Amino acid sequence: MIQIPENERLDLAEAAVSAWEEKHPESVSVFDIAGFAGIPAADFYDYFPNKNAAFIFYYEGMIIRYRAMIAELDGYDELVLADKLTNFLLSTLDMMDEHKLFVQETFRNDVFANRRWHPFFKQSRDLIKEIIETHPGVSKAARVALMDTVYDFLAEEWMHLLLFGVRDSSEGKQKTLALADSFTRLAGEVLCFKGIDYGVDLLRIFWNEGLFKFSINIPFTDTNLYTFRSGGEKTDE
Repeated sequence: MIQIPENERLDLAEAAVSAWEEKHPESVSVFDIAGFAGIPAADFYDYFPNKNAAFIFYYEGMIIRYRAMIAELDGYDELVLADKLTNFLLSTLDMMDEHKLFVQETFRNDVFANRRWHPFFKQSRDLIKEIIETHPGVSKAARVALMDTVYDFLAEEWMHLLLFGVRDSSEGKQKTLALADSFTRLAGEVLCFKGIDYGVDLLRIFWNEGLFKFSINIPFTDTNLYTFRSGGEKTDE
């Protein structure tokens, strides 16, 4: 395929979803999608290899759109981590509501059930990782512990939150808002907790100043081979 501007692919994916919602999902064709987009049917294949690829890209487009949104959002960098994660989640759900019928019919079976290979899962995971790793308030201890398995876990829980939100019929999605707030606040508190950092810094000072002392004993005796003092000093006793 030739190189196509991303915004044009987004528009065509949007047209594909609109055609899906108007026609029976099984009967919607490339001709229908092209009609909604106002392009010749043959040109569709310059953008996507088939109609299913357009439906998949619709979900990918949410991440692309969100990245563009936060790039222009004043004060985004000053938000606490929990608010950044909440903003991402609620903005995604708002985009899903733009084509509610399509999302309710496809998200669970086509995206959630196939999340291990679906591009939407991978891109969501990558963005969560980026949000956390670029946030200046994340503790040193958390940065050490943040391995791929942690991001996999967060992305899994993220997908469950989105599925809950898609199914949520409470007024104004109040149940989803409460659940999302609890999840993001907990994640923010854990990842930005500086207590361990302060403890490590204190231990380092104690060690460098020679304030720690410990001995190596000969087993089953009361005799010490050496006594070590932090800072490198060793004495015979």
